[in-house]
Amino acid sequence: MSQKTVHIMILSILSLLIFTGCSTITSKSTENMPSEKIPLSSVSVIDGDTIQARVKGKVENIRLLLIDTPETNHPNLPKQPLAEEAKHFTQLQIKKAQRIELEYDQSKRDKYGRLLAYIYVDEKCLQEALLRNGLARVAYVYEPNIRYESEFRSIQKEAQKKRAGVWQWDRYVQPNGFDTQLIPKNQLPTHLLQETHY
Repeated sequence: MSQKTVHIMILSILSLLIFTGCSTITSKSTENMPSEKIPLSSVSVIDGDTIQARVKGKVENIRLLLIDTPETNHPNLPKQPLAEEAKHFTQLQIKKAQRIELEYDQSKRDKYGRLLAYIYVDEKCLQEALLRNGLARVAYVYEPNIRYESEFRSIQKEAQKKRAGVWQWDRYVQPNGFDTQLIPKNQLPTHLLQETHY
C-alpha cells in the first residue's frame, strides 16, 4: 500500500469521525433544548410538587419534574415537616401568576398517568423557586427527562449551604425521600409532634 493511499485512508477516517461527532453533539443538544411552552388554565394545587390544570382543554394532574417536596397526604406516611409550607408556596406562586405554562421534557407521562413537566409562573421556573427556598430536593431523576438536572442541583447546593427549609435538619433529607424520625424530637415543628409516631 502506498504512502499516499494510507494518507487518504487516514483523512477519510478522521473526516468520518468529525462528522459523526458533530451530528451526535447536534442531536444531543437538540434533545436538551427547551420545547415550546404550553399555557395552562384552571390551575389548582394538590401538594407542593403536583398540580391539576386544564391542558389543551383536558383536565390533567401534572407532576413537577426532577423535584420532590415533603408529603402532605401520603397514604402510608404522616404529614411531613415543611409539607404544608411547600404546598402553600406553590399555591401562592400559582395564585399571583398572570401566566402559567408547562414545558415537557422527553417523556410526557409517569406510570400513574400524570403529565411530567417543568412549570413556569410568569416565565419563572416553579421547580427552581421551590429548590431555592429549601422546600424541595432534586429527585426522581430518570433519563431521558434530565434537561435541567445540573441547574437544579446547583440551586439545591446553594439552599443546602444556607440550611434553608428542609436542609435545616442534618438527616431529614434522604436519598429515598424525607424521614421525620431522623429529626430530633425537640426540633420538630410543634404542630407535627402529635402526628409523629416514634
